[in-house]
Amino acid sequence: MVDSMLNGGGHRDDRELVFVSMFNLEYPSAGNVCQVKFRLPSAKSPALIPAIIGNLWKVRKGRAIIVSNAKGADLLLIFLSKLLYGRRLTTFTYDLNLRVPKSRWGRLLARIRRGLLRAVDVFICMHKDVSGYTKNYGILPERCEYVPFKPNNWDLVDSVSVRDGDYVVALGASHRDYRTLLEAVKDVQMSVKIILPRARIKAHNADIGESPFPDNVQHLETHGGRVGWNQYLAESRLVVIPILADAIQPAGISVYLEAMALGKPVVITRGVSTEGILDERLAVLVPPGNPRALREAIVKVWNDEPLRRSLGAAGKEYARSLGDHKRLVADIRDVIRRKCRTEASAR
Repeated sequence: MVDSMLNGGGHRDDRELVFVSMFNLEYPSAGNVCQVKFRLPSAKSPALIPAIIGNLWKVRKGRAIIVSNAKGADLLLIFLSKLLYGRRLTTFTYDLNLRVPKSRWGRLLARIRRGLLRAVDVFICMHKDVSGYTKNYGILPERCEYVPFKPNNWDLVDSVSVRDGDYVVALGASHRDYRTLLEAVKDVQMSVKIILPRARIKAHNADIGESPFPDNVQHLETHGGRVGWNQYLAESRLVVIPILADAIQPAGISVYLEAMALGKPVVITRGVSTEGILDERLAVLVPPGNPRALREAIVKVWNDEPLRRSLGAAGKEYARSLGDHKRLVADIRDVIRRKCRTEASAR
């Protein structure tokens, strides 16, 4: 019954429904997943409680819930659903983004979230190193399933003009350590472009400092949409992705896969986004928060054309082997099908 639910066709009854928020498990050429989409209002909305109650009533007919990028309200719905319906409902999250709690208020919220997360059966992750999630939120590795991400620019890779350019580019906001990058490239004889809208700095926990930028660094607030973003990547000499040392969620994965898909060499901070995924054949890995090591890596790649070609070729092969969104959806559906089957046989 679970197989027919996730592969399309076959007998259907109410128990075959999968409730999905912030993601779409349907893909035309792979058959239709029997899904019901929902999206909860914001935590400040007076409609939140009625929405949770309404969804709890609907979920009684379901087989599973999966929430992407779950917020507090989503986790509350999962917790209450699990409380009401127990093991006959299998619960999933995908792309759960968690931070190390630093303030007293943050630690209190983390304790609440830790309790809610106990109701999640399976955490579908795009990173393999979940040690930070285990330490701070009690999420054990055996409750996690790794599904590789994919290049977001798959449909553009063959239409963007690629060249070995005359600048270093750093893009993205999530847990970016631009302060270390700025220290690393000051007084270096190369042009550096940082593409980062200021509105995203606080929201995505980027650290760029407040000191004046070195003369060789240009800060760009906009990038001209998807095509412009990928053109900046394609026309760079190398791509740098500096990540904060305390990042426990995946950060920079989409950027390094986009860069690699275009054949660009990547310098990136070691951490949860690289551990067990990238090695020195695919990228130059540097320790976090170390401007000297980052500087040496950037200068080496900048000056070594054979190294750039080698990294670019290996990275391109790896990134393109991951396929497109269709493959990602299929892998997530496979996890749901397998875990639902396991839960059903255990009852």
